[in-house]
Amino acid sequence: MALRGSSVIRGVAGGIIVEDFALACEENPHLRVPVFTYDGHEITVGLAHSCAPIGEEQLFGILLDSGETVYCSSTTTFLMRRGGEKSPPELKIGDSLLPLYLAKDAQGYPTYMQLGENYKHAVAVADRALRRRVMRLVAEWKQGRPLREGTKVKLADGDASNCHPDNLTVVEDTSKAIRSKSYGITDAVRRAHVFIEAAANRRAKKTPNNHTVHDIQPMEMELVYELSVEDTDVVAIEGVFLGLAGC
Repeated sequence: MALRGSSVIRGVAGGIIVEDFALACEENPHLRVPVFTYDGHEITVGLAHSCAPIGEEQLFGILLDSGETVYCSSTTTFLMRRGGEKSPPELKIGDSLLPLYLAKDAQGYPTYMQLGENYKHAVAVADRALRRRVMRLVAEWKQGRPLREGTKVKLADGDASNCHPDNLTVVEDTSKAIRSKSYGITDAVRRAHVFIEAAANRRAKKTPNNHTVHDIQPMEMELVYELSVEDTDVVAIEGVFLGLAGC
């Protein structure tokens, strides 16, 4: 995968601009940020890392009916709503891409649209297990290391949908062992959540739609970036899922 620096990764705490993420990763190579991924059956959460520029490549601008545009190279693959993957040169007008729809339920819990097995209908899922996992991943990122066994993560304002690092309070049992080695995130990188909030504020939420391809435009050579996500080769960019295998 090769992405334009202005592309936005769908992080669980908000949008993450690729070039900003690359700067944070350069400052601390151990940085891990929770993002939305797809495991072949359902939407889940993974830890993005190692974002960096890789040189110049020709880009394609894939305009969606949502009004969003994904800028990527020919090595990028798009996951299709009905299964399979396509690279930008293989896409056709009207192709329906695998989307990520985010919202909140009546209780304020994160709600996302989970695709059915037939890839024809989206079903709203208010997944409290996802909320708990998101809270712990963001708390680990904020702490700069994995949490201890038995650690509780609490919401400062009681808003179940607000998993921003500043809203999380970690209550650890220091008698318990840390689950794995430290991420070693410095104080400077710990403050990197500022760019996540800024990116989220710059991008207005849009009404969910079909995320079909509206136009495909070959573009000029441009500096591009790549990234990795632990335990998966898929990440959500600009509201659709892209494959990392072409990196």
